[in-house]
Amino acid sequence: MNEEIEYAEMLEIPVSTVNVVKRRRKNKPAALQQSLIDKVNERVSFEENLPVAEDPDLVQEKEDDGEHFVTTVVEDELQPTRWQRWKSRFSQRRFWQRGIQSDDPPTRAEKIVYRVEFACAGALCLAIFLTNVFMPHSAINTFFKTMTTPAPQEDSRVFSDFTLSSVVGEYSNADVSVSAEGVISFTAEGCVYPAVDGVVTDVIRSGDEYTVKIEHAPTFTSVVEGVDHVYYQIGDEVKHNVPVAFSDGEGTVQVTMYSQGELLSCLQIDDENCLAWVESQP
Repeated sequence: MNEEIEYAEMLEIPVSTVNVVKRRRKNKPAALQQSLIDKVNERVSFEENLPVAEDPDLVQEKEDDGEHFVTTVVEDELQPTRWQRWKSRFSQRRFWQRGIQSDDPPTRAEKIVYRVEFACAGALCLAIFLTNVFMPHSAINTFFKTMTTPAPQEDSRVFSDFTLSSVVGEYSNADVSVSAEGVISFTAEGCVYPAVDGVVTDVIRSGDEYTVKIEHAPTFTSVVEGVDHVYYQIGDEVKHNVPVAFSDGEGTVQVTMYSQGELLSCLQIDDENCLAWVESQP
């Protein structure tokens, strides 16, 4: 090695010497641990401050330290969290006063007014219920029925709109006749049927015999006279195929029909012993 240096000096070659000293770096576990803790704390603090920074009630200040801006979040007061604000908002009792929404609790006078209104409403409901139970035909019940029940249609039918049937039944052998005036009569023991469906309007007793008046339409009625027993009372509905009375055969039974109070004479007996309208009315 020395020979080479001497040879280089003889040739006048410049030579430079560098001494490199390698220093072993000491481990600092405490410093590394503290650095890791600081980084974790910075990350958690940043995540917690995100929703707070969006709140318009918070004040943000920027400072210039020469190298970069540092943002500091300053809270004027201790701000509640979102969950606390939501809970307080829906847990408060809200009242309406004069059309304006108010979060203040009602006063004593307002509570009294509310209680009186509730008591009046309950008393009104109780009165309506008792009226419906004990007074079904009262004015208030009639009013409600007119509102909920449709008005019945007026019956505008006339006598010619009805189809007549037999007054002695389909299987009776009684001799039924019709006079020129329109009086239907027969003498036989058996049941007496109404010629048309209707409602019994009157039952009159004369001695041992009865007279039954039947309404078929507002302008069309019939009268059965000379029967010994009546099966229905006033207001009962009768059908043409169900007996309305009974005759013991000792007296003559007469049936007459009226239109607006006038006796109808346009009647005849067909081949099946049933009543029918005369096609050409006098």
